[in-house]
Amino acid sequence: SAIRALEGSKVHFKTELDHRANKAFLNIAGMQRDEWTMVSNRVVTWSLTLENAVGFRAQPAGGVLESIIDNPPSIVLEKPQKSIRVPPHAKIPIKVTASDDTLYLSNEIVVKIGNGDWQNLRPLSKFSRMGASLWRGADDLDLSLLDLKNVSFLQFAVCVRDAYPIEKGGPHSVTSTPVTVHLENRAESYQMQSLADEKANMNNLINEARRRMEAADRLANQAKDNINREKKASEETDKQIALSEHEMNEAEKRLDDMREKAAEDPRFKPLKEQLDSLIDETIESIKDKLETAQFAASEDRVKALEEMPKEVKEAMEKLEELKNAMEQRFEKLRNYEKISDIAKRQELLAKAAEEISKAAEEKKNDPKLLDAWMHLQKETAAQAKNVAMESNDAEVDEARREMENAANAMNKEKAEAEIAEKYLNYFLECNQ
Repeated sequence: SAIRALEGSKVHFKTELDHRANKAFLNIAGMQRDEWTMVSNRVVTWSLTLENAVGFRAQPAGGVLESIIDNPPSIVLEKPQKSIRVPPHAKIPIKVTASDDTLYLSNEIVVKIGNGDWQNLRPLSKFSRMGASLWRGADDLDLSLLDLKNVSFLQFAVCVRDAYPIEKGGPHSVTSTPVTVHLENRAESYQMQSLADEKANMNNLINEARRRMEAADRLANQAKDNINREKKASEETDKQIALSEHEMNEAEKRLDDMREKAAEDPRFKPLKEQLDSLIDETIESIKDKLETAQFAASEDRVKALEEMPKEVKEAMEKLEELKNAMEQRFEKLRNYEKISDIAKRQELLAKAAEEISKAAEEKKNDPKLLDAWMHLQKETAAQAKNVAMESNDAEVDEARREMENAANAMNKEKAEAEIAEKYLNYFLECNQ
């Protein structure tokens, strides 16, 4: 019976009568009418009264019409959240969350290159509604597709607009906090930097889980010693067992955070099986022992507490195995990202070589440009040589093939550039 809509919306009522009634009286805001335009900040009542053939009227039914003032949308740039330093060929993941009180939002990635003006780039490749007023969007900003010559930085943001009518002053729009991207040729790729952050975060979770499990074990042992000494469970014993269970729950929360990450991010999916075993089997078994120790008879409590050290030791061993598996996974991912980055650098060097070759043919070649390019080429080749290539990981193999293809293209352009340089030098000698 309550209808809420944005100001300016029109509400239309339609009645269809059957044999029990032959008249209908619709009243809106104290007057008979069958439509209503929502007016800002105004709430009115509506009622419908039915009358039969002999003039008998039923009790009116109705409700309220409430006008809602349109609020501008909001947006949060979840990734990246801060200024970053990346090479000019970097690919930067973008993730946003937006909300609004209308049924439709449009979006646009906006960029500002150097000290230039803000300009619309394109909409996000993924942007969909996730709830009554929530949207999520994602994309990759490929810097190699932008004209970044002679600039050392750029800024980007995401703008969202609602569907509020133009004639009423719409649409309302809002732009996320801009992210500054500093361009440095020797900087690591964004993916390698984010991997380092992910690794630090997971290490913190593992270390915190270990600390909590050690505390739970210590408290459980103290409770067991107290029961053995006093031949009964005291209030202090109950407190120690409750604190031990709390510490174990806190350890589980940290590991659940890791498991959620492994479930959402395909890069860490291989860790999920170990996390499932550690959480669902070992830690749950320890928690069952603590629950028995808290509520059972004294003998059963002591028995449950005596079994805990063995299971805590098993949990610690699984935690150490998880950490080693995580280290190996991060090493593979880092190799993959490093090789992919080298492949991208070689691809750009090949393009640069092509430009140098064309310039030489047109007798506009700059010897300093060729020297700089040759230096970068040697540096990149050395990096490629230092990357471990002996891996059966499919992702690393794919990245290696990309690097090899880019290297072949680069070497071809290098040879053509050197030939063009020789012809240019010969031409200059002949004209001296």
